[in-house]
Amino acid sequence: MTVILNGEKVIDNQPVHGPTGGALFTDPTQPRPIQLQGDHTSVAYRNIYLAPLIIEQR
Repeated sequence: MTVILNGEKVIDNQPVHGPTGGALFTDPTQPRPIQLQGDHTSVAYRNIYLAPLIIEQR
């Protein structure tokens, strides 16, 4: 996962090993929607871009 926040890369190419602790559904083999969480205040999201991860088979 790579996260860019306000134009600054804050997470760079880090793995996510399964659902996070707040996951409502914990079957990572099934497609599910993403959920974005704030911190008990007003939060706005825009320009969210999701791209599939392509893993080459060797």
